[in-house]
Amino acid sequence: MRNLKTIGGLLVAIIIISACGRISSDTEIESFTPLALQDALDSANLRREGIVKPDYTALLPLIYGRAPRRDKPYLIRLDDYASINATVAKHDALEDTWALYNQLREGYTGYIYFGGDEVFFPVFEAIEAELLSLENNEISTDIFAYILHNHLSKVIHDRHFVIWDYAMNRDMFFYYGQSLYYEKSSSGFRNRNTGQYLKEIVGYEIEAVMKLYMDKSGEMFYRPVFLIAKYKTSMQAMFIYETEEIERSFFMEEALARSLQLPSLEFFCDIPVVTIMSMGSDRNPNSHNIEHVAPFLSFAEYLQEEPVVIVDLRGNGGGNGVMPTRWLYALTGNIVRRNHITLRSEDYNPLVNHPTRGFGNSPHRSNRVNTSRFFTKVEPFGDIHTISNAEERELIERESILILIVDRYTASAGEVMVDLVFNITNTLVVGSPTMGALAFGAPAWWALPNSNIPVFISQDMNIWPEGHFAEGVGIKPDIWVDGDALTATLALLRNAGFGVDAYS
Repeated sequence: MRNLKTIGGLLVAIIIISACGRISSDTEIESFTPLALQDALDSANLRREGIVKPDYTALLPLIYGRAPRRDKPYLIRLDDYASINATVAKHDALEDTWALYNQLREGYTGYIYFGGDEVFFPVFEAIEAELLSLENNEISTDIFAYILHNHLSKVIHDRHFVIWDYAMNRDMFFYYGQSLYYEKSSSGFRNRNTGQYLKEIVGYEIEAVMKLYMDKSGEMFYRPVFLIAKYKTSMQAMFIYETEEIERSFFMEEALARSLQLPSLEFFCDIPVVTIMSMGSDRNPNSHNIEHVAPFLSFAEYLQEEPVVIVDLRGNGGGNGVMPTRWLYALTGNIVRRNHITLRSEDYNPLVNHPTRGFGNSPHRSNRVNTSRFFTKVEPFGDIHTISNAEERELIERESILILIVDRYTASAGEVMVDLVFNITNTLVVGSPTMGALAFGAPAWWALPNSNIPVFISQDMNIWPEGHFAEGVGIKPDIWVDGDALTATLALLRNAGFGVDAYS
């Protein structure tokens, strides 16, 4: 029996859940052939083989004629700013407005992508006009920040770009239908309750709408999911069958945020489950969530020989983007490449980019080297830009199964880990789509010079394979889940024979 283990010098409690054994559905549907774990893996492997990494030359138009000025920035570094003023004089707010414009024009990686001068200059003229229309000469900084966000959010779609507490996010919304179960054959999708084949969903392609689903018993089926750009309380779609037409309603599922917890390793009937809610950093002794790093890496080392590993990423809001690569390196012995290419508005500096500089731990934690440069090749690109993750895509063959559980709160560096497993065979992503906060990243922290309003401007821009990721949409799972995703995943594995005989 496993109870307490010392892993990497840390005492880790390993919990045994006693509800072992094969799980079956409460009811049997006549003439329905259940899908098995291997079917899901085969489908997921095909999805991974079909990803085409973008050509780095796609980034060239985004840097044309741009050379960010580093010696005299228009904004002030956040470390140097005073507390946020309650009000700001109108003329100072106007000065802040155009300082922000100039900073974006020279240093924001999304400036050209979102339209360049033709889009941004009229937006800032509109901001100026609204400020001038205000009666009072003193403007509340709350109102000023809201005005900036209200105008800029119409053209910028970037979760890492934040003005005070206002992020530039425009989410897409998923709408789900409950109690709908379909099976798929060469003849199409058949409603399991009525036995009728679905002929049409008016206004939608059936193959694009139908998703592979799983319930708490690990049984898989298909269910429609709709992606809508506008938030609604519900939406309707007309389903046309062989002998009937039915209008069905679909509702947006509200995800519940989880409270931050330290990494953990639990065994459920001998199936290991790692929970990680922050991609901590150990670049320096005061790094953000540094206490999450050592346990997380130690779990990977301990689980190298396990035939199946589950990593629960629900609620992982991100952090250090290199941590997922380090963890997978510790688990598999391979440097797993990303599927996106990264452009940064930063000049190449050999002293910074050299692979033997920095505090951060290497894959061998006794060596202090710059971890990001060990795992990622950074090269100069155009005028005062760098490019990384431009290596050719490589699909790593692996027999052991790795399953990630995700939700709509899996974001940023959490999504990096999700992306990485698409370059490893026999992996599954289970749950719901991720947040969609990785088209941009690595924000630089600034403040407007007069009002002292903090502004976080993305330095990185990521170009993704078509259909793989979108800001506000995220990465879609291989298997969507009805109910608790961990319960369903454990049931799927037990149905396939994992953990069934652990304590028999």
